[in-house]
Amino acid sequence: MFITTIILIMASGILIGYRLRNRITWNIGRITTGFIWLLLFLLGLEVGGNPTLIKGIYRFGGEAFLLMLAGVTGSIIASWTLWHYISKSNKKDKNER
Repeated sequence: MFITTIILIMASGILIGYRLRNRITWNIGRITTGFIWLLLFLLGLEVGGNPTLIKGIYRFGGEAFLLMLAGVTGSIIASWTLWHYISKSNKKDKNER
């Protein structure tokens, strides 16, 4: 039921956005940014009001830091590998001409 509600809300937003695409673009960025700030504030209230999360914040923060570090490291390795492959391919193409 929860997933269905989310899908219906997103689908209705897409439909309304499609129908009003030429009329509402003037300020939609500011409105979206405002709602994101509001959601972050409400998330902070929810986390701050949960004693279990507050007691384990160091553990959760450590796990989040490790996930971030692994994600950044993986992205750097993948980017470097792709760059190396592309530059090698470009050198090969130039030598064939």
